[in-house]
Amino acid sequence: MFRYILKMKRLFFICITLLTLWSCSLDDNSIDFEFIPIEDVVIPESFTLGEVYQIDVTYYRPTTCHAFHDLYYVAEENQRTVAVINIVYDNSNCQPLNDELIETSFNFNVVYDQTYVFKFWQGMDENGDLLREKGMLGIILEKTTREDAMYGLPIQSSQDLTKAASIPANIDIDNPAGLTQMQFEITGSGDFTKQLQGGRQTFIAPILSIKKEILENLSQNDSSLASMEDLKAFLAPSPFIQSDHPAIKKLISDLVAEKDLPLEKTRKLVAWIQAHIQKRPVISLPDALSTLENRVGDCNEHAVLFAALARAAGIPTKIEAGVVFLRKRFFYHAWNSIYVGRWITVDALFDQIPADVTHIRFAGGMQKDQLDILGLIGNLKIQILNGTTSND
Repeated sequence: MFRYILKMKRLFFICITLLTLWSCSLDDNSIDFEFIPIEDVVIPESFTLGEVYQIDVTYYRPTTCHAFHDLYYVAEENQRTVAVINIVYDNSNCQPLNDELIETSFNFNVVYDQTYVFKFWQGMDENGDLLREKGMLGIILEKTTREDAMYGLPIQSSQDLTKAASIPANIDIDNPAGLTQMQFEITGSGDFTKQLQGGRQTFIAPILSIKKEILENLSQNDSSLASMEDLKAFLAPSPFIQSDHPAIKKLISDLVAEKDLPLEKTRKLVAWIQAHIQKRPVISLPDALSTLENRVGDCNEHAVLFAALARAAGIPTKIEAGVVFLRKRFFYHAWNSIYVGRWITVDALFDQIPADVTHIRFAGGMQKDQLDILGLIGNLKIQILNGTTSND
């Protein structure tokens, strides 16, 4: 189980590059990331189930070359692990700072009626000891080491991540969302063909054809979907897709009506995610409850949250993993497929139903199946052959 979690963290960490590219230059190789000790934390004296609380964190900015990037945040049952991440710019003019105290915060959604344990990374003291202090009303503040907080997850520069997790394309695509069909030539080492065939993808080695789904003649109700035996696994909750949790069910009851058709429900769920989940890289193992709690995430957080919400709404849903085209490269990405009489792709991050035809599926089904893509990174070549639009 420990090895599985580490692999999943490595895989999900790769998706950070996709969001980073929206705001960062590919040519910037002078940026690194660093964990900064947390100086102080302000937590409310009590929590009420179902409420959202702001928790304030302060830290000292080490130099003029340090800038806040994100909070590392992992939720595992009743435990929350928090660390401050700074971007560090490589600049010979960096000046040390002694007393510049920076404050940031995160929202905490109380989803369990039990004691919570918060672990904040505060660096190492002289003896390397962990300090634990039991707070009021069962809240526990625990000083933790970087290694314990990060569970072995490496922090690398964005440039290294970009190179490791992308595949160069031979041509550019101006408007991927406007294409209805594409053909690619895919070659490489390893067993990358296992899930290339099926659904909207047709693979006759080495040519892959992807045809965008048509949203017509779909299933008109959920009961017919739930009764199909081979779909039950895609309606069931899992450790990371907690579709049976009261917080997930409560949101579903607020968002959709019983009379809504499956596709209408899907559109409402994607619209809510677009409006309420901030598109920002996070360095954590994604699960639906944590994403609902933090309201922030990359492609993986969007995919697990959508899966949980859709399953709770009675729509069979799976997670797919592969690559997607962006700026003349293919990047690792995760999205969903829903069964509404046939499988239809959904990308809650890109707000696409169905997903554009540059989404190439290499793995899918259950969340653990995404591990299959790990061995493909760095071993694939993708050539764009042609694409057609509805006007062609």
